Amino acid sequence: MKRFTLIIDGHNFFFRSLWSCFRQGSKNKILSTQKDIDSYEKKMMIDFCSVVKNVSPIVNDIVFIRDSHSWRKDLLLEHEYKGNRKKTQDNIDMVGFGEAVNNFTETLVNFGIKVSQADRSEGDDLIYAWSNYLFNSGKSSLILSTDKDLNQLIKCVNDIHIIQYSPVSNKLYVSKESNDIIKSIRNRKEIQMENLFDELFTISIENDPFEKFVNGTDVEEVYPEEIRFAKIIGGDVSDNIYPVYFKRGDGETKSKGLGPKTVKKIYDTFKGKLDCDFDYHIYSNDEVMKMLCNIIYEIAKINDEEFTKRMLLENIKTNTRLVALTNESIPSDIIDNMIESIHEEIVKKSVIISKITRENIFAKSRFKEYKTNIQFDSSMMSGVKANDSNGSMNFIIG
Repeated sequence: MKRFTLIIDGHNFFFRSLWSCFRQGSKNKILSTQKDIDSYEKKMMIDFCSVVKNVSPIVNDIVFIRDSHSWRKDLLLEHEYKGNRKKTQDNIDMVGFGEAVNNFTETLVNFGIKVSQADRSEGDDLIYAWSNYLFNSGKSSLILSTDKDLNQLIKCVNDIHIIQYSPVSNKLYVSKESNDIIKSIRNRKEIQMENLFDELFTISIENDPFEKFVNGTDVEEVYPEEIRFAKIIGGDVSDNIYPVYFKRGDGETKSKGLGPKTVKKIYDTFKGKLDCDFDYHIYSNDEVMKMLCNIIYEIAKINDEEFTKRMLLENIKTNTRLVALTNESIPSDIIDNMIESIHEEIVKKSVIISKITRENIFAKSRFKEYKTNIQFDSSMMSGVKANDSNGSMNFIIG
């Protein structure tokens, strides 16, 4: 049976729990009282146990990823990179938020969960570093996040997988190679396994936990290189990253950019003209990038005397650094910081997944005891309404 290391996107998890606990867009400042902080901290522990229980049959280790101040904010002005997210956080008391997530993280550490954080490393960077490190060590990863930016990390070689699971939509994002294996498993009625004495024995596929898990989810096949290309050329609205060609309107004329249909046409044309493999190495090939600039100019019909191909090439290089999750795009000192964090955590003993229960987690927290009658104040709601588009949460879960 296939087993995975569960890599949890901490930033994504924090805000999923936050907006499932409080009304988003509330006029009142949330997490400004101790009652709010306590309720949010308890909600994170409950949510953590729930998501782990859901994937526990196929998981044998857990890594919880935490953000640091991003090097990308040093590359661009801080109000530009992800500057559009501040509006959704205006009603959050960030001191209270920090206290709650730090308390929660301390609880995970006390329980023995691997918690990884690296100086100037964004969560996405560290998720890339962990999944890549495990992949090169022959271990498969299950990334738990609703953030589709992470789709670019998905791959499978020699039955070693990096796949992504969205707990909100109950969807698995997989590569073509992983999906082919999943399809072959679904077509088999029984599998062979080895026991402790290296003797082969046969079990019904109906009893295989991985098969059961996959059958209980939606599976979507994704193409990482196309996803990465679309974000580099078309920009990323959720992170306030502009397309490689963008001209702001002046009130009389509309803003011009590269829409999804244009980017798809550029991608298809570019891929058809490539005489090498389409992977992240192409973005460091000057001749290939010059060809891409010509294709963009032609398809987008750019006729702008103030915008040169040299400017377009520089924009492609900038967006590649901001969007792509590769060793080539992330600064070497950040890579070193992340590897150091991985080495610190990887040597720690894996927790026993079955012991991750509400009672056991609460016992390691400052609350010491799990009570089934946890009360939420009037600024919280019950019910479910989810939006799983870019990792931006607009849902409420009781």
